[in-house]
Amino acid sequence: MVKAVDHWLDSGDNNDATPAAAKQRLLDLSARLSALFSQGDNRVSEWMYRQQQSARAAKVRALHADMAANTDAPDYWQKALSDVINANIGSDQSLKMPDDFTASSMRQLLLTFAQSLPVWEKLWQAQRAKSA
Repeated sequence: MVKAVDHWLDSGDNNDATPAAAKQRLLDLSARLSALFSQGDNRVSEWMYRQQQSARAAKVRALHADMAANTDAPDYWQKALSDVINANIGSDQSLKMPDDFTASSMRQLLLTFAQSLPVWEKLWQAQRAKSA
């Protein structure tokens, strides 16, 4: 989830650091997350699978880069790295989640997070006033 939020925050014109722009970005993010996670559990499962596949692909790319950058590494290290790569590009690419963590629980967690975003500015202002 953090990667998805980071990607969204890094995309577009987010260079405006004014409080109004920050507030608007939080409101936009809240609306986007609410729209996505208000959909059914199947849609959330699809999103979770895509996020997991994206993270897996990034890890495999990083491991390939490590292998290419360390051609003089010991054979056992290269074999271990190759085994990790192969395990991550193997045939079983199903969604891997702990048994007690379902699409429904993810959806509820992220809806709660999305609903909290508009309040963050007020919390920040209250803390700033308290610290002054």
